[in-house]
Amino acid sequence: MSTRVIGFADKELRRDRRRAVAIDALLDAQDVRILDIGLSGFGATGAFLRHDNTPWPEVEQRAELELSDYKTREVEILVTINYVDVETGRFGGNFIELSGNCVRRDPGPHVASGNFASPRNDGTRT
Repeated sequence: MSTRVIGFADKELRRDRRRAVAIDALLDAQDVRILDIGLSGFGATGAFLRHDNTPWPEVEQRAELELSDYKTREVEILVTINYVDVETGRFGGNFIELSGNCVRRDPGPHVASGNFASPRNDGTRT
């Protein structure tokens, strides 16, 4: 009887699910496009080789990612770059710090009015 275990390694090393998006953003004032985003990080395009043959952005670089959310509010997020492929132009990073503006949801009129009862479809509150 064989004791060898045969399996396949999962190539996905991310710790969270990512959602495919197309968001124009700035990374340290350089134009980039975010292609996927999750709770802990993002994937983007816009990496390139500088004139001195060093990649931009650089792995382990800390940077400021600026974008507009769905309500066109400006959001700034501190990130650390952890992957760069200048041949494809792709790079990825993790969020260092998320402010309340990054995760805040619109609570709706029932919370803003101080009435925390959930609204029902017929207009009355429960």
